[in-house]
Amino acid sequence: MFFLILALIPLSIVLSIYSLYYVLIYGAKNKVDKYLGDLQRTLEAKTASVPNVSVIIPTYEEAKVIRRKLANMASLEYPLDRMEIIVVDDASKDETAEIAESAFLEHGLNGRVLKNRQRIGLNASLNVAIEAASNDIVCLTDSDVAFEKSALRNVISVLEGMNKVGGVTGNISPSFNESNRVTQLEEGYRNFSNKSMLVESFRHSAFPGSGVLTVFRRSVLTSLIPTDYGSTDGNLSISIIKGGYRFVYVPYADVYEPVPESLSQHRLQKVRRAKRLIQVLVHNTDILFNKKYGEFGSVIFPLKFAMFAVCPTLIVIGSASLIVFVILSQSIVLWALSMMSLVSVALSFMISRRLASFLSGFVLHQVYLLLGLFSSFKKGVFWKKIDRR
Repeated sequence: MFFLILALIPLSIVLSIYSLYYVLIYGAKNKVDKYLGDLQRTLEAKTASVPNVSVIIPTYEEAKVIRRKLANMASLEYPLDRMEIIVVDDASKDETAEIAESAFLEHGLNGRVLKNRQRIGLNASLNVAIEAASNDIVCLTDSDVAFEKSALRNVISVLEGMNKVGGVTGNISPSFNESNRVTQLEEGYRNFSNKSMLVESFRHSAFPGSGVLTVFRRSVLTSLIPTDYGSTDGNLSISIIKGGYRFVYVPYADVYEPVPESLSQHRLQKVRRAKRLIQVLVHNTDILFNKKYGEFGSVIFPLKFAMFAVCPTLIVIGSASLIVFVILSQSIVLWALSMMSLVSVALSFMISRRLASFLSGFVLHQVYLLLGLFSSFKKGVFWKKIDRR
């Protein structure tokens, strides 16, 4: 009985947390529709004037992709004379910087390369570039992602046209082979993440956003990005919100991100991201239930804190206790029910690819979050490069 109680309590807490979040997502369709309507009206009201923007692209040994990235920026529906491109290279040993400089001339881009003499890490490199930017509006993006032609224009239109918005993120989709298992897992995660950020945006602000497309006003930041902990997107969104502004998600700004080539590389990437995201949560507990931050402080941040930093541990404790209880019970009925449950799950996986992708992705991401939680106590500046085509 002890193990049954030990299983039911944490699993009930997890179920309650996700049920609350489920209500947050699916229980406010009318308000979500209103938010989407506001976005569409904002985009339809685009004026002929287009603000200057500084686009920052951090690199570390990205010689294989940086030319393609700059060609993508040159192809956008945004005037080239309104874009300042800053490639900040973190002491690459390959020809990243030289290829970038060549691509600036090739595509007629107004740009420059900032070269770190030694590696200082992503967050510190971004701070260098943000301080060097000529414009108040700044766009952060990765060197291996591709924007749809209207993506940059749309997020900047929302930043300019919606009240009290200090930062904007876009709609991130995994690219490459759909039959690849990693792509399927990432699709399930991104669908949930994008839908979550949509609902969070109508309530107040999305968290944490995405570093592959984040646009913000430099003047609204309460601080630069911490250099020894935390994810870039998480730290930026928190800084914007603490400054009294909203950080919102725009589903009409598509960006395609390549996924890792294997599950081992996927694990490396996800554990690193989980670690850095949990660090942001832990370092900003002053937001928890703080009325100063509206529904972000009272609803969104507490639920995200619970889902990312608490639930993975409770799931492990509850699941392990339940397994021990079933084994020790020596009950044929319980063993039969357990087998039937496993068979039912297996059949569900076979019948519905979408359900299989969601469930397997959920379980796997709980593992990644748990591993990230264990490693979050160790500060880190550098990371291993993820293999992608």
